[in-house]
Amino acid sequence: MAADQRLRLHFTRAAFILSSTEDSLDGLAPLLLTLQQAGAASLAVVGTNGTCDKVEGIVDTILDKRTNHPQVQTCETTSEVSKEWFQVYQDEYMMVRAKS
Repeated sequence: MAADQRLRLHFTRAAFILSSTEDSLDGLAPLLLTLQQAGAASLAVVGTNGTCDKVEGIVDTILDKRTNHPQVQTCETTSEVSKEWFQVYQDEYMMVRAKS
């Protein structure tokens, strides 16, 4: 879909994963390869419980460690019920908070 819409994915700074199922992570590997080819510095990935381990597995499998690749930072929202909001991502355009 991104290619059809002529979106420039190499500007992507963050990915928000709503579930840690395989279907939810399908587009992450192509995105990481696109970012690596474009020379992107980093990607923040925010997801639910279990997302970090799966994302780190994809990063270790997909990205070539011998070349320059984006630094991937992961953040999981907890399964504990909380009334407090906490910050999961911020850049110069937006701040994202989560609440379990």
